Amino acid sequence: MVFADLAWLNDTLIFWTAIVLICVVPSVSFYLYRWRKSELDAELKREMIARGMSADEIERVLAAGSVSPPKRQSFGSDSLKETQGYKQS
Repeated sequence: MVFADLAWLNDTLIFWTAIVLICVVPSVSFYLYRWRKSELDAELKREMIARGMSADEIERVLAAGSVSPPKRQSFGSDSLKETQGYKQS
């Protein structure tokens, strides 16, 4: 009968454990991912230096492998001057 009296404690413990795991696991996973990625980047750079690649070649290789968002086109007065004489038919 002792366990029947503590049933609410078991439910509360499960609830708070789930909340903590939901918060902690993604954070830890993200930082482990970033740590591993930086290790791989450093290893790649060491290999390229060992092969005798120049700094410009290393920079070009790293820039080609990085995913960067496309640059946004500015819609300032300079970009609108090109279409001032345009007439839609």
